[in-house]
Amino acid sequence: DMIYTFVHGDSYRAPIEFISQAKFSKEIHQNLFKNGYHAIFPVQAYSWNEILLGRAVTIVNPKRSGKTMAYLPSLLTLLSDTDNDVENKQGPIGIIFVSSSREVENIYKLCRKMVDMRKMSIVTAFGKWNCAEKQLKLLNGVHLLITTPPCFLRLLSQVEDLKIIDRERIQFIVFDNFDLIY
Repeated sequence: DMIYTFVHGDSYRAPIEFISQAKFSKEIHQNLFKNGYHAIFPVQAYSWNEILLGRAVTIVNPKRSGKTMAYLPSLLTLLSDTDNDVENKQGPIGIIFVSSSREVENIYKLCRKMVDMRKMSIVTAFGKWNCAEKQLKLLNGVHLLITTPPCFLRLLSQVEDLKIIDRERIQFIVFDNFDLIY
């Protein structure tokens, strides 16, 4: 099967050819290599540096074509570059919406492979369990929230008088497998 790539924007950048050309943090480069990521998918060749430049990217590709890894290393690099005073503010800096609890766990596992979890606060939220615990973590500020849309709405609706999500603070929103979410 042939995969076509359409790139649109004010300026064209040639795709990168090697993972080493991506402008990820040193930690992410080391962990990608350590975890066996040596090849680059076409979608990643175009998306990584564009995301790191702060550009909006939409990726439409078949299953198992590298879509999640087309945004995740760049997103984690950007989050690691944000101020270290995360805990003194409310809510996440980034949110990843996924279709199922399994996907929440899968993306969290990928994050753990790429970053030191002692330096980056990531909250997973799905289902109906531990809502109060998740809300408390969000109140204390986190880098990233990985959740399903129903759980996100539940988190918001149960604490109407508390501001667990600060819209001004959110810099990154990802819809992973959008077609399965809605």
